[in-house]
Order: sequence, then structure tokens, then C-alpha cells
Amino acid sequence: MIRRPPRSTLFPYTTLFRSPEWLKQKYNEMDNVSIHSELNAGMKSDLPFFKNVLRDVSQIEYEGNQLPTHGDFAKNNLLFDTSGKVSGILDFDDIRIAPRIKDVANSIFYSCYDETNFNILKYQKFLSIYKNNITLNREEERLIVPAILRESCSIFSWYYDSNKKQSQESLTGMKEIREKTKSLLEKI
Repeated sequence: MIRRPPRSTLFPYTTLFRSPEWLKQKYNEMDNVSIHSELNAGMKSDLPFFKNVLRDVSQIEYEGNQLPTHGDFAKNNLLFDTSGKVSGILDFDDIRIAPRIKDVANSIFYSCYDETNFNILKYQKFLSIYKNNITLNREEERLIVPAILRESCSIFSWYYDSNKKQSQESLTGMKEIREKTKSLLEKI
């Protein structure tokens, strides 16, 4: 498994749910890159797909239920007791005021895949358990998949930018996020 991008380097959190303009600009810069390496060729082959995904989700407004969010709420940042219940939460360096759907979408992104295959049953079970404990309104539930898709678009650019000295790892990461995104689009 490839390493997961650190939340603090992915994107300006304050703009994620308000405007994807910074990412559109980043994609335009990536579009102008010359193909002089395997990494650039791999990025250029997947960029149109991610530009289309971003175009489809960029007009969606994410304004409801603003509260402190963890920003990296995934199982590797949770501590469990011997009965399997959460007993602690780690890694608060990306806490921000944002729509709570951000943490819900991140949790689904990091827990509802089998490798690169989106598992609809895990997704449904996650939502069922979550909604038994915390109410999601219809609008919030509708925004989960677009929020995951926006996150995927950000992660794609992060893989391209983050590790050019280890381009094979970047290529693997870009391929993985493409496959995850395609699987999500096929299943939802």
C-alpha cells in the first residue's frame, strides 16, 4: 500500500468547501507541463479524467453545519479498547472549522474501499451506523460523494507534486486514486 498524503500538505482547507478555484488553477498548471518523464506522462494521461470530475463537483456548495472538524478522521488516527470501541482520537494538527460532512466523507474514503474497489456495502453500513448516532440531513447525505470526489481530485494533484524524486511512488499513488475514483463513480 502506498503512503497516504498528509492532510496538512493537501490543500488550503478553508477553500475546499467554498471554492475549488485553487485546484482548477493547479490542474491548468499541470496541463502545461511537458512530457519529459514517466511521471509527467502518467499525470497527463489521467489529468483529463480528474478535470472532468472536478468540473462536475465544483459548483456544489458546502455551507451547512460548520463546526470544528478533525480533518484526518481515519482508522489509523483512532485508538480502540479491547472490545473494539473507540477509546481515543489522535492527530489534531488539521483541525479546522468546516462542514461536518468533510469528516464524514474522509472517514468513508479511508474505510469503505477494498484496495481500489469502492465497497457499497461498507458504505451503507457506515452510513447506517453513523446515522444511528448522529443525524445527517438530506443535503449532507447528498454531499458525501461529491466531497469524496473533490478530495480525490486534490489527492491526485498531491501525488503528482509531492514526491517527484520518487516518481514510481507518485505514479502508483496517482493510479490508485484514479482507480478508487472510477470505482466510486461506477458504484454510486
